Amino acid sequence: MTIHAEQSVKHIYQFNEGNASMNDLLGGKGSNLCEMSQLGLPVPPGFVITTQVCRDYLNENQTLPLDLEVSIQDNIKHLEKSIGRNFGSTSSPLLVSVRSGARVSMPGMMDTVLGVASREELDSAVLKVFDSWSSERAETYRREQGILGLEGTAVTVQVLCPAEVAGVVFSKAPGSDDELLIEAVSGLGESLVSGEVTPDSYRLSRSSL
Repeated sequence: MTIHAEQSVKHIYQFNEGNASMNDLLGGKGSNLCEMSQLGLPVPPGFVITTQVCRDYLNENQTLPLDLEVSIQDNIKHLEKSIGRNFGSTSSPLLVSVRSGARVSMPGMMDTVLGVASREELDSAVLKVFDSWSSERAETYRREQGILGLEGTAVTVQVLCPAEVAGVVFSKAPGSDDELLIEAVSGLGESLVSGEVTPDSYRLSRSSL
């Protein structure tokens, strides 16, 4: 990881520091998680590395700001205190997910890294997400969807909740105004989002809830 010194800029926002209006800086996923946290919803804690860091990384020969590493470490310590688990511990460690999130949703187009358990893994995962912004898959998707004017993705680092089953709820099932659609898979759900497996599907009537 190459780093360089620059003037102090806020590169990372904890969930309680952002809101939905900051989607240019924190991406859609990150800004909405911040908003839900601000509303007092039970959101697992985390933080967001800004889209500006990604832009600078891609535009300056994959160079990261000097103080980013210190800021990441400070925010990891905050998560450790919140959860009562230690990052890198050999016994019941703090696990986090590392996800992309630009201002415009691009589901499954960029990389996600789950079960990150150490600082070395975290540094690698952040770079993997940044690099996936320029992947052929992501660039083709943006071109075909007419997504213009974006120069990078935010990275959301969030405490990982273990799950036997995970999925996605759609607020409206195809062909029905009354039903919700739930698609679910075993495990953490990344195989669903990336399209690697065919999920189990469930339709629920709103009136029955």
